[in-house]
Amino acid sequence: MLDDVTKALDNTNNIGTQLILYDFSKAFDLMDHKLLLSKLSDLDFSPPTISLVANYLNNRSHCVLLRGNNVKSEYRTSNIGVPQGTLCGLTLWLAFVNSLAFSSGNAIKYADDTTAYYPLSKSATITTTNRKSEVKFEPPDIGQTLIDECQEWAIQNKMRLNAEKTKCLNIALKKTITMNNPLSMNDQHQVESVTNAKLLGVTIDSHLSFSEHITAIRKSASKKIHGLLVLKQSGVDQASLTHLYQSRIIPTISHASPAWYPFITDHQKEELEKTQRLALRIIYSDEEHYCDA
Repeated sequence: MLDDVTKALDNTNNIGTQLILYDFSKAFDLMDHKLLLSKLSDLDFSPPTISLVANYLNNRSHCVLLRGNNVKSEYRTSNIGVPQGTLCGLTLWLAFVNSLAFSSGNAIKYADDTTAYYPLSKSATITTTNRKSEVKFEPPDIGQTLIDECQEWAIQNKMRLNAEKTKCLNIALKKTITMNNPLSMNDQHQVESVTNAKLLGVTIDSHLSFSEHITAIRKSASKKIHGLLVLKQSGVDQASLTHLYQSRIIPTISHASPAWYPFITDHQKEELEKTQRLALRIIYSDEEHYCDA
């Protein structure tokens, strides 16, 4: 998605790119079994596979258990929903949401996150204020169309599109671009226009600076580094500390880094390096040089 966005931003015929980040309420819990099986058939899943999925989903029962008080509700069966946390859950959702198509622009779907995006071309976008660092514009028809098409799909497939959590993000590298009139859902609720949004664990901002993301992952890593210090003072051996660093801290810092690392500044890279330097100073306190650690 970022590759498409940056290509659009490199095009001098565009003033920016608009992202619409949809949020489905209880996506896994509301999947209708009959609709799901029909979609699997449309995708040419084999009849035995469809029968297996049907057997897996039909007549599932569940209850609510309060462990502390040892209180349990009656068991109830349900004809909707797919168990979360299962290996097949994500695959079944992707098969379910595959039929969501947009007439224009691009869209990505991963797990229960769906994002549509399109370039704001100068020829199709009416700008009302054009200053050196700020551009105000009227949203083109395509933005509202993408909202309406997703809403219509949600109704047809018995899903709930969360209007309050659906966001709009306008991206430009240097200028700040803002809409005069917001997009709307159901002709009533205004889709909030934000300056940054979190997608798959990465905070994307309106200038692709990723400063909010760097701040967030450094803060998260610092808390875990404090845990390293406590364990070191408690006498935990070096091998275990190294394992903790590799399994808990490095993934925090490097999550999805191929997407955002090329965009960040040398100063931001140094800040990330400082975080790692501190962790290694705790683990390998007997090493004089950082490179050796």
